[in-house]
Amino acid sequence: MEEVNNFCRRYQATVGLSGERIRRARPLTDTFKGAIDFNYQDIPMVKVVMPEDNFRALIENQNYIQQLIGRIPDSYSGYMYKDIAMQIVEREDAEIRLRNQHPGLKDLYNQYQMMLHLVK
Repeated sequence: MEEVNNFCRRYQATVGLSGERIRRARPLTDTFKGAIDFNYQDIPMVKVVMPEDNFRALIENQNYIQQLIGRIPDSYSGYMYKDIAMQIVEREDAEIRLRNQHPGLKDLYNQYQMMLHLVK
């Protein structure tokens, strides 16, 4: 529950049950008695309410993490590299939030990114 509270504080979000459910197949058991038994479970769904700029920051953060993980070689799977990666992600998350809160900063960042792409 602490992770949910941290998420809510970080993204100014509220989380609650939505009243909806999704039906998922459970993994098949090892006991095979001639017929496959498909067991299903109902999973409750949640509703997350958050400001749009924080939602965009969350999406950008997720994309950044996926790109970062894709660049780390398999031999760098130690805890030290995980800590470094998390520091980078936290710094990037703070920068994304600042850009989304201040439109002028976002425009300057977009111009900077365009100049970098032109140089490449």
